[in-house]
Amino acid sequence: MKKLATREILTGVLNRSVFHEYGERSVSAAKRACTPLSVIMTDSDRFMNINDKFGHAAGVASLIHFA
Repeated sequence: MKKLATREILTGVLNRSVFHEYGERSVSAAKRACTPLSVIMTDSDRFMNINDKFGHAAGVASLIHFA
C-alpha cells in the first residue's frame, strides 16, 4: 500500500508529494551540514510527437524509459 501511495503507477517514480517531502528533508540536511545541494530537472521535449507518430503504446514505453 505504501508503494502505491508514494509512486506513480505507470513509471514507478516518486509522486509529487513524496518528491516535495524528500526535497524539504534534503534542503534541511544540506543547511545543517553547510554543504551544497543540487537539483536536476529535465523535460521530454516533443513527447506528443511520439504518441502521434507511433501510437500510445510507444509513448508509454518512451515515458517509462525516460523516467
